[in-house]
Amino acid sequence: MKRLQLQSKRRASISSASSPAKRARSVSISVKVNHDPMPLEPLKTPKIPAGPKNTQACLGGVPEELLLNILQKLRYSPRTLAKLCRTDRRCKRVAEEVLYNKVTAFDHEKARAIAATPRLALHVRSCNAEIIDDFYHPEYRKDRFTQVIAKAVNIHSLHVSDSSDWPGEHIEHDKHQSIGWLSLFHSAVQSGSGPVNRFAHLSNLKIASAHLSVEHIASVLSLPSLKVLELQHIHQTTPFVNWSIPDSSCSIQTLRLMNTMMDVTAVAHIISAMKALRNFTYLRDTLVWEPFGGEHSALSTWACHSWQLLGDALRKHHDSLETVMAWDSSDKDIIDIVYPDGHNYGTFGSFQAFSKLKHCGGPIEAFLDVAAGEADLSVYFPPTVSTFRITMSTDNSALWTPSLSALASLRDVVRDGTRRKVDLIWEGALPTPTLSLANPLEILKQTGIELRLTINSRTLTVEKLKELESKQKGSQIGSNYDQDEDAEESDREYSDAELAEEENEGERMWRTDYDDALTAEAADEFGSTSLFPYLAALESP
Repeated sequence: MKRLQLQSKRRASISSASSPAKRARSVSISVKVNHDPMPLEPLKTPKIPAGPKNTQACLGGVPEELLLNILQKLRYSPRTLAKLCRTDRRCKRVAEEVLYNKVTAFDHEKARAIAATPRLALHVRSCNAEIIDDFYHPEYRKDRFTQVIAKAVNIHSLHVSDSSDWPGEHIEHDKHQSIGWLSLFHSAVQSGSGPVNRFAHLSNLKIASAHLSVEHIASVLSLPSLKVLELQHIHQTTPFVNWSIPDSSCSIQTLRLMNTMMDVTAVAHIISAMKALRNFTYLRDTLVWEPFGGEHSALSTWACHSWQLLGDALRKHHDSLETVMAWDSSDKDIIDIVYPDGHNYGTFGSFQAFSKLKHCGGPIEAFLDVAAGEADLSVYFPPTVSTFRITMSTDNSALWTPSLSALASLRDVVRDGTRRKVDLIWEGALPTPTLSLANPLEILKQTGIELRLTINSRTLTVEKLKELESKQKGSQIGSNYDQDEDAEESDREYSDAELAEEENEGERMWRTDYDDALTAEAADEFGSTSLFPYLAALESP
């Protein structure tokens, strides 16, 4: 009985307890406390994947060809490329390929880096080397560019401008062998094995130097991969003494002789050395002539010139030539001194056999004997010409009529291509108002030929030229009418000499007014063009 009462009390006490107390009591009863020491386990660092889940989301996962294409967009940001070189080996290798692909004349840091780390020269594809004496540029070491050229075995394009201050302004005898960059080409074409740059990939070479002759640099003609050669200010005032380049042995297809004073026989030898010349540009300049130079100075010798001999040399390449551009920018006063009895350079002759000729240019006297009355250019050219750039700079009024007729005959010369172009460069005296320059130009325009007119370094349209000629013609008529009235009123007698002087004065006034009007109106519409007219028309399209 007592046991039953005790159990009922126990139930009542438990049931009367609150719910939280019940939960706490039940938990406290079920937990067993263990006072034994537990072993300590080291904390483990969670594993983080070394590579990103999406490998395409960073440069490391981009294919190397695509990475190279991306970094080439940064070729004008060398600092960015230099920072990428510090990221990882893969980016460094690709970034260096872009960073050192081109070395310009102002990239002194690149040149210094290549000189210190020669393997970087393997990336060089283009180099513009400026060779200047340390005296004028104390912070610059010209031998570094020589080291770049020597180690750049994969180079494709090279421009060397040598402005060193050589004694006597020219190089005598065998002193050219001491020029570091030039000796590299001599070694490249010589037989034998050795650690020298053979320039096996060099296809475009430009050399500018007023101290070197063609004989000094003749070895570059033997480079087997060379396709484009440009020589600036290189001279050859006498025929070759020891010319070792055989005919038809050079692979050069484009030859540019710019601002050079060369004997015409030397030019003919260079042209004959080519296998199949496609583009020829020649600008003769006698500015460096030194008539009172030293005894051994090559520049004290006058270089002979002949359009006829030049044309004969070009005829060897009649099956391959596409461009022929040739000018003579020699000072006329100097020509009169050298040839006091006059000179006759002849003409190129016929280009009818040049089946691929597309672009042609030069002074009119190089194509026609205007003094003999020749006035038709169409009889000398094939029907393949699409661009013609002609220079007229005569001061002889007796030659104006055949010159303008020859200009109009270009309508039968420029016949090929969808875009036919004629560029006229007129220097010096212009025709009188009674002999219009705009008339032959209008004939060319009516046949669908695109015209570009440059008069005394000013660009002008045919319409503007006609307007100016009309104004000047009216001004001249009014001036003559006033002179007649004054003559009748004053009843003055003029001598023949006085009449001639007055006519010359009127002509000078007309030319001055014409040039002033041309300058003002052309400058307003087109702006002044100060580019030297011969150089403006040299490069073929």
